[in-house]
Amino acid sequence: MMDETPEQMRGRRQSVSLSRLYLDPNNFRFVDHPEYRLVPPERVFDPDVQRRTTSFVLGRQQENVRDLIASIKANGWLDIDPILVQRTEAGRFLVVEGNRRVATLKHLQRRYEEGAIDLGKLDRALFSELPVVLYRDAGERDRLVMMGLHHISGKRRWPAINRARAMERLLPHFGNDTDAVCRALGVSKREFNLSIRTLALVNAYKESDYGDQLQSDQYNLFREVLKSGEIRT
Repeated sequence: MMDETPEQMRGRRQSVSLSRLYLDPNNFRFVDHPEYRLVPPERVFDPDVQRRTTSFVLGRQQENVRDLIASIKANGWLDIDPILVQRTEAGRFLVVEGNRRVATLKHLQRRYEEGAIDLGKLDRALFSELPVVLYRDAGERDRLVMMGLHHISGKRRWPAINRARAMERLLPHFGNDTDAVCRALGVSKREFNLSIRTLALVNAYKESDYGDQLQSDQYNLFREVLKSGEIRT
């Protein structure tokens, strides 16, 4: 069977209550967070897990979404880039793409209901009828491809180390076929191989006596080492 394209994987549009949307605790946006731990499927909807995930997305005092909060208040909700979700048991929806926007809306809803803020041009009706795109039953491979098209080869990119980890996790889903992963994500084989080699070097450093000093933004230093033959030597 031929691999499906992202368009073929796309489902139907519908509106759902914000309360039925759950953040993805394994989203690659924050896998470089020092407190991140891989969450097994059976704990994804755990309230403590969801609270921790929300804190990862929003940041301290909402520092990671201040620009988004200001934009939503000034312009209202612009339904340009769809929020992609997958339906799970008990009528709950796991957010595949759009975790930052959903977390921000949940924050605004909570603060509004507490009487702490004004919503500006945001219509509060959105809290009960948020437009989303519901994908058919998708496995991990499809979810990773959907996210990768937005944040690896797309315009809104994750940090470099997170993009590399996403590419690495996709390999087993394509039978360790590098070319197939590159085709699915629209990245060059050179970029893919360099990312995987850099990640291997980062992992080796993490296992060394100096591993506790590693910061995610140092990934690019390791990348430059591998790009330069003289430095490698």
